[in-house]
Amino acid sequence: MVNNSRIEELVDDAKALGRCLRFVWKNKLTYIIYVVVGAVLSLIISFSIPKTYSASVVLAPEPQSGGLASGFSGLASLAGINMTDMNNDAYTIDLYPSIVSSTDFVLSLSDIRIKSSNLGIDTTYAYYLKKYVKKPWWGQAMSWMMSFIPKGSKGVISSGSQDGNVRLITEEQYNLNGRIMDNVRCSVESLTGVISITVFDQDPEICALVADSVVSRLSSFIHRYRTAKARKEYEYLSALCDSTRSTYLLAQEKYVDFTRSHINISSPSHKAEEEFLQNEVNLAYTAYSNMVAQVQMAGAKIMETTPLYTTIDSAYVPLKADSPKKLIMLVVFVFMACIIATAKLVYVQFLGKRNDNHE
Repeated sequence: MVNNSRIEELVDDAKALGRCLRFVWKNKLTYIIYVVVGAVLSLIISFSIPKTYSASVVLAPEPQSGGLASGFSGLASLAGINMTDMNNDAYTIDLYPSIVSSTDFVLSLSDIRIKSSNLGIDTTYAYYLKKYVKKPWWGQAMSWMMSFIPKGSKGVISSGSQDGNVRLITEEQYNLNGRIMDNVRCSVESLTGVISITVFDQDPEICALVADSVVSRLSSFIHRYRTAKARKEYEYLSALCDSTRSTYLLAQEKYVDFTRSHINISSPSHKAEEEFLQNEVNLAYTAYSNMVAQVQMAGAKIMETTPLYTTIDSAYVPLKADSPKKLIMLVVFVFMACIIATAKLVYVQFLGKRNDNHE
Protein backbone atom coordinates (compact mmCIF):
# COMPACT_ATOMS: atom_id res chain seq x y z
CA MET A 1 0.00 0.00 0.00
CA VAL A 2 2.82 2.34 0.83
CA ASN A 3 4.55 1.67 -2.48
CA ASN A 4 1.32 2.19 -4.43
CA SER A 5 0.66 5.56 -2.73
CA ARG A 6 4.21 6.61 -3.41
CA ILE A 7 3.88 5.69 -7.07
CA GLU A 8 0.63 7.63 -7.30
CA GLU A 9 2.35 10.72 -5.83
CA LEU A 10 5.16 10.45 -8.36
CA VAL A 11 2.65 10.11 -11.19
CA ASP A 12 0.76 13.16 -9.98
CA ASP A 13 4.01 15.14 -9.74
CA ALA A 14 4.96 14.09 -13.26
CA LYS A 15 1.55 15.13 -14.57
CA ALA A 16 1.87 18.51 -12.80
CA LEU A 17 5.34 19.00 -14.24
CA GLY A 18 4.02 18.11 -17.69
CA ARG A 19 1.23 20.66 -17.37
CA CYS A 20 3.78 23.32 -16.33
CA LEU A 21 6.01 22.52 -19.28
CA ARG A 22 3.06 22.61 -21.68
CA PHE A 23 2.02 25.94 -20.16
CA VAL A 24 5.50 27.37 -20.69
CA TRP A 25 5.75 25.98 -24.23
CA LYS A 26 2.32 27.31 -25.11
CA ASN A 27 3.35 30.81 -23.98
CA LYS A 28 7.00 30.59 -25.09
CA LEU A 29 6.73 33.78 -27.13
CA THR A 30 5.74 35.76 -24.03
CA TYR A 31 8.63 34.26 -22.07
CA ILE A 32 11.07 35.02 -24.86
CA ILE A 33 9.94 38.65 -25.01
CA TYR A 34 10.24 39.10 -21.25
CA VAL A 35 13.62 37.36 -21.09
CA VAL A 36 14.99 39.50 -23.91
CA VAL A 37 13.68 42.67 -22.25
CA GLY A 38 15.20 41.61 -18.90
CA ALA A 39 18.54 40.78 -20.52
CA VAL A 40 18.65 44.12 -22.34
CA LEU A 41 17.79 46.01 -19.14
CA SER A 42 20.50 44.14 -17.20
CA LEU A 43 23.09 44.96 -19.87
CA ILE A 44 22.08 48.63 -19.98
CA ILE A 45 22.27 48.94 -16.19
CA SER A 46 25.48 46.92 -15.76
CA PHE A 47 27.32 48.86 -18.47
CA SER A 48 26.04 52.16 -17.02
CA ILE A 49 27.53 51.46 -13.59
CA PRO A 50 31.21 52.52 -13.41
CA LYS A 51 33.70 49.78 -12.64
CA THR A 52 34.82 49.58 -9.03
CA TYR A 53 38.07 48.05 -7.84
CA SER A 54 39.13 46.99 -4.36
CA ALA A 55 42.48 46.75 -2.57
CA SER A 56 42.97 45.19 0.85
CA VAL A 57 45.66 45.24 3.51
CA VAL A 58 45.73 42.57 6.21
CA LEU A 59 47.56 43.35 9.45
CA ALA A 60 48.40 41.31 12.52
CA PRO A 61 48.89 43.62 15.54
CA GLU A 62 51.28 42.75 18.35
CA PRO A 63 49.34 41.53 21.43
CA GLN A 64 49.52 44.04 24.26
CA SER A 65 49.04 41.52 27.06
CA GLY A 66 52.14 39.68 28.18
CA GLY A 67 53.26 37.14 30.72
CA LEU A 68 50.86 34.33 31.44
CA ALA A 69 48.09 35.97 29.43
CA SER A 70 50.09 35.64 26.22
CA GLY A 71 50.85 32.03 27.08
CA PHE A 72 47.18 31.19 27.39
CA SER A 73 46.08 33.12 24.27
CA GLY A 74 46.40 30.06 22.03
CA LEU A 75 44.30 27.89 24.34
CA ALA A 76 41.75 30.67 24.80
CA SER A 77 41.33 31.05 21.02
CA LEU A 78 40.44 27.36 20.80
CA ALA A 79 37.71 27.96 23.38
CA GLY A 80 36.35 30.96 21.46
CA ILE A 81 37.75 33.56 23.86
CA ASN A 82 39.57 36.60 22.51
CA MET A 83 42.52 37.49 24.74
CA THR A 84 44.40 39.68 22.23
CA ASP A 85 42.75 42.83 23.52
CA MET A 86 42.44 42.04 27.23
CA ASN A 87 44.44 44.99 28.49
CA ASN A 88 43.93 48.45 29.93
CA ASP A 89 44.13 50.06 26.49
CA ALA A 90 41.07 52.18 25.74
CA TYR A 91 41.50 51.56 22.00
CA THR A 92 41.16 47.79 21.84
CA ILE A 93 41.39 45.96 18.52
CA ASP A 94 37.61 45.64 18.27
CA LEU A 95 37.33 49.44 18.21
CA TYR A 96 39.52 49.87 15.13
CA PRO A 97 36.52 49.87 12.72
CA SER A 98 34.92 52.66 14.79
CA ILE A 99 38.17 54.64 14.67
CA VAL A 100 38.40 54.31 10.88
CA SER A 101 34.78 55.48 10.45
CA SER A 102 35.06 58.35 12.95
CA THR A 103 34.68 61.90 11.65
CA ASP A 104 38.13 63.02 12.83
CA PHE A 105 39.88 60.11 11.13
CA VAL A 106 37.88 60.40 7.91
CA LEU A 107 38.60 64.15 7.73
CA SER A 108 42.31 63.37 7.95
CA LEU A 109 42.02 61.20 4.82
CA SER A 110 40.72 63.99 2.60
CA ASP A 111 44.20 65.51 2.11
CA ILE A 112 45.88 62.29 0.96
CA ARG A 113 48.03 62.93 -2.12
CA ILE A 114 47.02 60.55 -4.89
CA LYS A 115 48.42 59.89 -8.33
CA SER A 116 46.95 58.05 -11.29
CA SER A 117 48.66 57.32 -14.57
CA ASN A 118 45.28 56.39 -16.09
CA LEU A 119 43.78 59.80 -15.32
CA GLY A 120 47.06 61.75 -15.41
CA ILE A 121 46.39 63.52 -12.10
CA ASP A 122 48.35 64.36 -8.96
CA THR A 123 45.97 65.91 -6.46
CA THR A 124 44.25 65.38 -3.12
CA TYR A 125 41.80 62.60 -2.44
CA ALA A 126 39.02 65.11 -1.72
CA TYR A 127 39.46 66.86 -5.07
CA TYR A 128 39.57 63.52 -6.88
CA LEU A 129 36.28 62.40 -5.30
CA LYS A 130 34.68 65.71 -6.22
CA LYS A 131 35.86 66.04 -9.83
CA TYR A 132 36.87 62.64 -11.21
CA VAL A 133 34.52 60.05 -9.72
CA LYS A 134 31.90 58.98 -12.28
CA LYS A 135 28.21 58.39 -11.66
CA PRO A 136 25.73 56.22 -13.57
CA TRP A 137 23.46 58.08 -15.98
CA TRP A 138 20.52 58.02 -13.56
CA GLY A 139 22.72 59.52 -10.84
CA GLN A 140 23.74 62.31 -13.19
CA ALA A 141 20.09 62.85 -14.10
CA MET A 142 19.15 63.10 -10.42
CA SER A 143 21.95 65.60 -9.81
CA TRP A 144 20.81 67.64 -12.81
CA MET A 145 17.21 67.65 -11.54
CA MET A 146 18.29 68.56 -8.02
CA SER A 147 20.23 71.53 -9.38
CA PHE A 148 16.91 73.19 -10.30
CA ILE A 149 15.55 72.86 -6.78
CA PRO A 150 16.26 76.02 -4.76
CA LYS A 151 18.41 75.29 -1.75
CA GLY A 152 18.01 76.93 1.58
CA SER A 153 20.83 78.15 3.70
CA LYS A 154 23.58 75.60 4.05
CA GLY A 155 23.55 74.19 7.51
CA VAL A 156 26.46 72.96 9.52
CA ILE A 157 26.87 69.99 11.70
CA SER A 158 28.10 71.04 15.09
CA SER A 159 29.21 69.26 18.20
CA GLY A 160 30.35 71.00 21.31
CA SER A 161 30.27 71.16 25.05
CA GLN A 162 28.64 73.32 27.67
CA ASP A 163 31.60 75.69 27.81
CA GLY A 164 30.72 77.04 24.35
CA ASN A 165 33.57 75.37 22.44
CA VAL A 166 32.11 73.94 19.23
CA ARG A 167 33.57 72.22 16.21
CA LEU A 168 31.88 72.94 12.92
CA ILE A 169 31.85 70.95 9.70
CA THR A 170 30.36 72.30 6.50
CA GLU A 171 27.73 70.49 4.46
CA GLU A 172 30.29 69.85 1.70
CA GLN A 173 32.69 68.26 4.18
CA TYR A 174 29.84 66.20 5.63
CA ASN A 175 28.95 64.83 2.19
CA LEU A 176 32.63 64.18 1.46
CA ASN A 177 32.94 62.24 4.72
CA GLY A 178 30.02 60.06 3.68
CA ARG A 179 31.68 59.22 0.36
CA ILE A 180 34.99 58.36 2.04
CA MET A 181 33.20 56.16 4.61
CA ASP A 182 31.54 54.28 1.74
CA ASN A 183 34.95 53.66 0.15
CA VAL A 184 36.96 52.67 3.24
CA ARG A 185 36.05 49.57 5.27
CA CYS A 186 37.76 48.09 8.31
CA SER A 187 37.01 44.73 9.87
CA VAL A 188 38.56 42.70 12.68
CA GLU A 189 38.63 38.94 13.10
CA SER A 190 37.37 38.46 16.65
CA LEU A 191 39.38 35.32 17.47
CA THR A 192 42.73 36.07 15.83
CA GLY A 193 42.67 39.89 16.04
CA VAL A 194 43.69 40.20 12.38
CA ILE A 195 42.76 43.61 10.94
CA SER A 196 41.56 43.89 7.34
CA ILE A 197 41.34 47.30 5.66
CA THR A 198 39.63 47.38 2.26
CA VAL A 199 39.33 50.40 -0.04
CA PHE A 200 36.95 50.60 -3.00
CA ASP A 201 37.50 53.00 -5.88
CA GLN A 202 36.97 53.43 -9.60
CA ASP A 203 40.71 53.74 -10.27
CA PRO A 204 42.90 50.74 -9.38
CA GLU A 205 46.04 52.79 -8.63
CA ILE A 206 44.21 55.20 -6.36
CA CYS A 207 42.60 52.22 -4.66
CA ALA A 208 45.97 50.80 -3.62
CA LEU A 209 47.41 54.21 -2.67
CA VAL A 210 44.50 55.06 -0.39
CA ALA A 211 44.67 51.63 1.26
CA ASP A 212 48.35 52.17 2.14
CA SER A 213 47.60 55.68 3.40
CA VAL A 214 44.75 54.47 5.60
CA VAL A 215 47.03 51.85 7.17
CA SER A 216 49.78 54.42 7.73
CA ARG A 217 47.44 56.96 9.33
CA LEU A 218 45.70 54.37 11.47
CA SER A 219 49.10 53.17 12.72
CA SER A 220 50.12 56.76 13.49
CA PHE A 221 46.83 57.41 15.29
CA ILE A 222 47.23 54.34 17.51
CA HIS A 223 50.93 55.11 18.04
CA ARG A 224 50.17 58.65 19.24
CA TYR A 225 47.54 57.37 21.64
CA ARG A 226 49.44 54.46 23.14
CA THR A 227 52.66 56.42 23.58
CA ALA A 228 50.98 59.64 24.79
CA LYS A 229 51.46 58.89 28.49
CA ALA A 230 55.04 57.68 28.01
CA ARG A 231 55.91 60.72 25.89
CA LYS A 232 54.46 63.12 28.47
CA GLU A 233 56.48 61.37 31.18
CA TYR A 234 59.57 61.58 29.00
CA GLU A 235 59.07 65.30 28.38
CA TYR A 236 58.48 65.94 32.10
CA LEU A 237 61.58 64.00 33.13
CA SER A 238 63.64 65.68 30.41
CA ALA A 239 62.64 69.07 31.79
CA LEU A 240 63.61 67.96 35.33
CA CYS A 241 66.87 66.60 33.97
CA ASP A 242 67.69 69.94 32.37
CA SER A 243 66.84 71.67 35.65
CA THR A 244 69.05 69.35 37.73
CA ARG A 245 71.85 69.76 35.19
CA SER A 246 71.66 73.52 35.54
CA THR A 247 71.70 73.15 39.34
CA TYR A 248 74.73 70.88 39.14
CA LEU A 249 76.62 73.23 36.82
CA LEU A 250 75.79 76.19 39.06
CA ALA A 251 76.97 74.35 42.18
CA GLN A 252 80.14 73.28 40.38
CA GLU A 253 80.78 76.86 39.25
CA LYS A 254 80.36 78.16 42.82
CA TYR A 255 82.75 75.54 44.12
CA VAL A 256 85.39 76.33 41.48
CA ASP A 257 85.10 80.09 42.06
CA PHE A 258 85.42 79.64 45.82
CA THR A 259 88.45 77.38 45.67
CA ARG A 260 90.12 79.62 43.10
CA SER A 261 89.57 82.77 45.18
CA HIS A 262 90.69 81.09 48.45
CA ILE A 263 93.60 79.07 47.16
CA ASN A 264 96.10 80.47 49.69
CA ILE A 265 93.72 80.46 52.64
CA SER A 266 93.60 77.46 54.99
CA SER A 267 91.41 78.62 57.88
CA PRO A 268 88.85 76.27 59.46
CA SER A 269 85.96 78.37 58.17
CA HIS A 270 87.39 78.17 54.66
CA LYS A 271 87.67 74.40 54.89
CA ALA A 272 84.11 74.12 56.20
CA GLU A 273 82.77 76.29 53.40
CA GLU A 274 84.77 74.36 50.82
CA GLU A 275 83.46 71.07 52.21
CA PHE A 276 79.91 72.39 52.13
CA LEU A 277 80.22 73.47 48.48
CA GLN A 278 81.81 70.12 47.61
CA ASN A 279 78.85 68.32 49.17
CA GLU A 280 76.47 70.54 47.19
CA VAL A 281 78.26 69.58 43.99
CA ASN A 282 78.09 65.89 44.89
CA LEU A 283 74.40 66.08 45.73
CA ALA A 284 73.63 67.98 42.54
CA TYR A 285 75.61 65.47 40.50
CA THR A 286 73.82 62.55 42.13
CA ALA A 287 70.42 64.11 41.40
CA TYR A 288 71.49 64.84 37.83
CA SER A 289 72.79 61.32 37.21
CA ASN A 290 69.57 59.85 38.65
CA MET A 291 67.48 62.03 36.34
CA VAL A 292 69.58 60.98 33.33
CA ALA A 293 68.88 57.34 34.18
CA GLN A 294 65.15 58.05 34.54
CA VAL A 295 65.07 59.86 31.18
CA GLN A 296 66.74 56.88 29.54
CA MET A 297 64.19 54.56 31.12
CA ALA A 298 61.35 56.80 29.94
CA GLY A 299 62.74 56.71 26.41
CA ALA A 300 62.87 52.92 26.57
CA LYS A 301 59.26 52.89 27.78
CA ILE A 302 58.20 54.82 24.68
CA MET A 303 59.74 52.12 22.53
CA GLU A 304 58.09 49.45 24.66
CA THR A 305 54.61 50.93 24.32
CA THR A 306 54.98 51.57 20.57
CA PRO A 307 52.55 49.21 18.81
CA LEU A 308 53.92 46.95 16.11
CA TYR A 309 52.00 45.61 13.12
CA THR A 310 52.96 42.76 10.85
CA THR A 311 51.68 43.12 7.30
CA ILE A 312 50.27 39.77 6.25
CA ASP A 313 49.00 40.95 2.88
CA SER A 314 49.99 44.26 1.26
CA ALA A 315 47.85 46.40 -1.03
CA TYR A 316 48.46 45.66 -4.70
CA VAL A 317 46.96 47.43 -7.69
CA PRO A 318 43.97 45.26 -8.64
CA LEU A 319 43.83 43.93 -12.17
CA LYS A 320 40.12 43.08 -12.31
CA ALA A 321 37.11 45.08 -11.23
CA ASP A 322 34.97 43.85 -8.34
CA SER A 323 31.74 45.32 -9.64
CA PRO A 324 29.43 45.44 -11.40
CA LYS A 325 28.95 41.66 -11.68
CA LYS A 326 27.46 41.61 -15.17
CA LEU A 327 26.82 37.87 -15.34
CA ILE A 328 25.10 37.79 -11.95
CA MET A 329 22.97 40.79 -12.89
CA LEU A 330 22.02 39.09 -16.17
CA VAL A 331 20.94 35.92 -14.38
CA VAL A 332 18.95 37.88 -11.78
CA PHE A 333 17.17 40.01 -14.38
CA VAL A 334 16.32 36.99 -16.54
CA PHE A 335 15.00 35.11 -13.50
CA MET A 336 12.89 38.10 -12.45
CA ALA A 337 11.60 38.44 -16.02
CA CYS A 338 10.47 34.79 -15.97
CA ILE A 339 8.70 35.33 -12.64
CA ILE A 340 6.92 38.44 -13.92
CA ALA A 341 5.92 36.69 -17.15
CA THR A 342 4.55 33.71 -15.21
CA ALA A 343 2.63 35.95 -12.83
CA LYS A 344 1.08 37.86 -15.75
CA LEU A 345 0.10 34.68 -17.66
CA VAL A 346 -1.40 33.07 -14.56
CA TYR A 347 -3.42 36.18 -13.84
CA VAL A 348 -4.64 36.57 -17.42
CA GLN A 349 -5.50 32.91 -18.08
CA PHE A 350 -6.87 31.89 -14.70
CA LEU A 351 -7.75 34.79 -12.43
CA GLY A 352 -8.90 36.94 -15.34
CA LYS A 353 -11.26 34.23 -16.64
CA ARG A 354 -12.58 33.62 -13.11
CA ASN A 355 -13.41 37.31 -12.77
CA ASP A 356 -15.16 37.25 -16.19
CA ASN A 357 -17.25 34.25 -15.13
CA HIS A 358 -18.32 36.00 -11.95
CA GLU A 359 -19.44 38.98 -13.93
